[in-house]
Amino acid sequence: MSTVQGFRFPQQRTKKATTARSSRVEALEPRRVLAAPTLADLPSEINIYAGAPVHLALGGADADGDSLTYTVSSTNPQISASIPKQEAPNGNRSMRITVQGYGQMVFELFEGRAPETTSRIIEIAESDWYDDRIFHRVIDGFMIQGGSRDGLGINGTGTQFDDEYDVELQFTSSGLLAMAKAGDDTNDSQFFITDVPSGGYSYPRWLDFNHTIFGKLTSGDNVREAISAAATNSSDRPTTDIVIESVEIFQDTQNAVMMIAAPHGTYDTGNITVTVSDGKGGTASKTVQVNVLPDGNNNNPFLGPIDPIRLAIDQPYSFQLNATDVEGDKIYYQAELLTDTDDITVEVSESGLVTITPKNEVVGVAEIAFRVGPTAASLVPDEYGDYEEATIDAQIVTIEIPPAKPVISFAPGADTGVLDGNTSKDNSSGKELFFEVKNLQATSELAIYLQGVQVGYEQIARIPQGDGTSNFVATIRLRSEMVLDDGNYTLHIQQLLPLDSELYGDQKLASDVSEPLEFSVDTAPPVITSEAVDVAFQGEEYFYDVDSDDEGDDDVYYELQIPFPAGMTIDSATGEIRWTPAATAGFTEEVVVRVTDGAGNKGEQSFEITVYAPLEISLEEGDTSVDELQTVTLILEASNPADSASSLVITLQDGVLPAEAYTLEQLDGNRARFTWTTGEADGPGVYDLVFGANDGADARGSETIRITVSEVNQAPEFTEVFDEWTGAEEERIDLQFVASDGDLPANELLFNLFGEVPDGAVIDETSGLLSWTPDEIDGGRTFEFGVRVTDSGGLSDEHTIVITVVENQKAPVFDPTPPQRVTEGEVLDFVVAAHDPDVPAHALEYQLEGDVPAGLTIDAQTGRIRWDVPEGYLPGTTLEGTLELTVVAREVVAATEVGQIARQTVEITVVDGLADLVAATLTLAETAISDPLAGPTTVSLTALTLDRGSEVPTVSQKAEFYDDRGFFGTLFGPIGTGGGIEPGTKEKSDSEGETDPGANGEGEQTSALERLLDEIAGDVSTSVFDALLYAKTVPADAREEPPVPADESQPVPLPTEEAAPPAEASGAGQTQSAAETELASEKPEKPEKAPQGETVNS
Repeated sequence: MSTVQGFRFPQQRTKKATTARSSRVEALEPRRVLAAPTLADLPSEINIYAGAPVHLALGGADADGDSLTYTVSSTNPQISASIPKQEAPNGNRSMRITVQGYGQMVFELFEGRAPETTSRIIEIAESDWYDDRIFHRVIDGFMIQGGSRDGLGINGTGTQFDDEYDVELQFTSSGLLAMAKAGDDTNDSQFFITDVPSGGYSYPRWLDFNHTIFGKLTSGDNVREAISAAATNSSDRPTTDIVIESVEIFQDTQNAVMMIAAPHGTYDTGNITVTVSDGKGGTASKTVQVNVLPDGNNNNPFLGPIDPIRLAIDQPYSFQLNATDVEGDKIYYQAELLTDTDDITVEVSESGLVTITPKNEVVGVAEIAFRVGPTAASLVPDEYGDYEEATIDAQIVTIEIPPAKPVISFAPGADTGVLDGNTSKDNSSGKELFFEVKNLQATSELAIYLQGVQVGYEQIARIPQGDGTSNFVATIRLRSEMVLDDGNYTLHIQQLLPLDSELYGDQKLASDVSEPLEFSVDTAPPVITSEAVDVAFQGEEYFYDVDSDDEGDDDVYYELQIPFPAGMTIDSATGEIRWTPAATAGFTEEVVVRVTDGAGNKGEQSFEITVYAPLEISLEEGDTSVDELQTVTLILEASNPADSASSLVITLQDGVLPAEAYTLEQLDGNRARFTWTTGEADGPGVYDLVFGANDGADARGSETIRITVSEVNQAPEFTEVFDEWTGAEEERIDLQFVASDGDLPANELLFNLFGEVPDGAVIDETSGLLSWTPDEIDGGRTFEFGVRVTDSGGLSDEHTIVITVVENQKAPVFDPTPPQRVTEGEVLDFVVAAHDPDVPAHALEYQLEGDVPAGLTIDAQTGRIRWDVPEGYLPGTTLEGTLELTVVAREVVAATEVGQIARQTVEITVVDGLADLVAATLTLAETAISDPLAGPTTVSLTALTLDRGSEVPTVSQKAEFYDDRGFFGTLFGPIGTGGGIEPGTKEKSDSEGETDPGANGEGEQTSALERLLDEIAGDVSTSVFDALLYAKTVPADAREEPPVPADESQPVPLPTEEAAPPAEASGAGQTQSAAETELASEKPEKPEKAPQGETVNS
């Protein structure tokens, strides 16, 4: 809004008139511009304040006229840079101000940050309102101000708008374009431009969030400086008018503004680099060093936009004030109701939550002042009731409590016909259309909208509504000259409450628009379109279905007008008239039928009905009860009681017979022959046939004759059957029998089997599927039985089927035969057994197949196998051998048949007597021992098991192997409490000390076996599980007599790297042999001790 005369900015100094430093700007010489884009000479270093952004004009240009884009980067993440026009939703337009005798200034408008302000300024500029206005106030080093209508800084366009603040827009540089005003939210047309501080001025930070910044000077700073230097009088008015020739809004595609900012608490340095690009590869860059300093200015809080407030009657309303303090200081809130009323209260909490409560059904407008300040004291007015506007921010908001939304309906009598929203009144003379409007204020005006267009109206009356409220109800009509055509209409009403003319002039407070009243105008009466039936017959029902052009519409109804014949009725919804004349024939009745549509329009049809005596029809001969498939023959005769000489024709008027099913032959003497051959589908049934007679003119008559057709049940018949079938035993047989029933409708058919039905044979009683799986005993037999189908009447059809079951020969089946084990010199005697699963079963004979050992025989009838195993059956040193014996079982059949056979393989193990004895206690699963003469050898054993099934893990298995001439084989000995031979020792033989006693050693073999048998027989059943068995080749000259253990009851400790072999293992007082040393060096190392928490078992 324009400022009041003598208005001063806070902290402003008055300046005396001075001589102008420059009264105009000389035109610049054209400069040579390269095709690549360029940037202006930006400062190499700038200082900014933390939390107070600075805007720099970049001076971007391109000689080719290309559109330019900008990118920015920062070496310090706390120091940011951005291009506002590239971040605005629709970009930022620019404003060019041409000043007479000075030149042009171009400003980038901050449309993205001050959209309301820039929108209004653009609107004013594009209306040429600024043309020929002046800069009426100039203070060098501070600002230049213009845009007043009268040039005095008082008047503007007359339309004020609210302040608009943004935390990124603060008075931190020159060339800022901002709004001048007389107080909060009084912006109009006046603006000012900040100057470079001089003469004791600084950047006007005291204006932060007191005046709306909406632009930044991007070119023409010399023009601004020249105006700042103009001579002024004591009121800061230039002594020579500085005239604005024009203001132009345009899209600047080249120049732009860069904003540099750092948050509060940042006191650092960084480099900002801006690069301009023409999109064709041409670029230019500049770098600015930015120093961030503490901001000594503590800005006051400001309010954000407050949305319009519109309350419902007597309904509290709450909302949150949006306020900002740049430094994050506490904000103090205040709300003051400026309108003098007791019907509204307003409260604001410490956090800015506002609650407005209207009461007593108050409607109208009121004003509330919302204020924010940095302290509670700042919100206390002075003795004159004024506030320090430089410290606080205030917004005066008008709240509206509109009158209630009207409710509109037809006035009584306006909804003609039925109450369906249809009327025959079109608002013409005599057919005025009235409406009733409720929930009105006593003095409110109405706005009537028909089909969305406001129309005139006449108010007939307005009286209290009488429902306990202060509302009124009005009766209105559309203006008399508005006659409505037939059609559908929508009506809305809004009430307008005039406001205090002294405060608001002719303004009115509008209610919400009413819900629509949808109605139809229909002035056209319905037309009856059907042709009346004008003939009736005595004693017969008269029928006439009245139709109209509104037939089917809702709320259309029919009625008979009085007088009408006694007993005549009409269906009001369908128009069907029914009547049975009872009077003497030959009279005439007049009838008037009326149809009324939903709008109350009426249409009528008048007609006369002549009543005649009916012709008579009689049944001369014929039977009216027959069985289906029989022929009905009737002789009918017609007569006219009023004229016996009249010639009459007999017809079939009504019935359900198809035309091709009957004949009606006219005979002489007014007679006719009716013939109907009934079909299967006709029985059972009752048929009412209506025969008519007429004389070709008005006389007619009818007679109903009832014919009864009885059902005659037809026996069902098989349509798909099987005479013979051959199947195999134990294979499923499925045979589908199909039957049909000649009756219509067909009877339900059920199937069953009869006769000598084989066990297990069944038939599905409804589907006719016969299923049977013959058993083994059924093979080779023939079965003959019957299949019957029966209808619901007890009639049936039967069929005989013969099924032959073929024998399915099966091979014999062997019983399991376990593996056999026999020792040399003993007799093996066992039986193999097989059976024939066929019924009856065949006898079986047994035989052997393949390689059969000599002397092994089988009994062909019993399957008994016997073998006297000879001594020495196993070759050489083999202790055990296994053979597989194949036994064949064959069916005994006739010579012409082929018997089924089966084979079984029996495993027979032959063992040496000694090996069998050893295996009774220990079984060595694997030995891998090298040549005894090759030197000491460690043997890998896979498993060591006891006869009772226990197993010693491989990791605990070792053995000793001796190569002296007196011993052969493997010697097993437990280590531990169970006694036995210790590792590395053996009993002395008689040949000890001999260097080469020879290869024979029969006696020593017996000695070794005896020792083994002694150990097996010893108490080793428990200790063998803890045994460590060793296998190595020990040279004969290195053997030594094993010492007697000190305590055989103590377990031998496991060897470790720290411990030498125990005395029990190496011999007391003896040194370890070379072979033993070599063996020890080959053993895998064990850890020095077990990991913590684990246990090492001996």
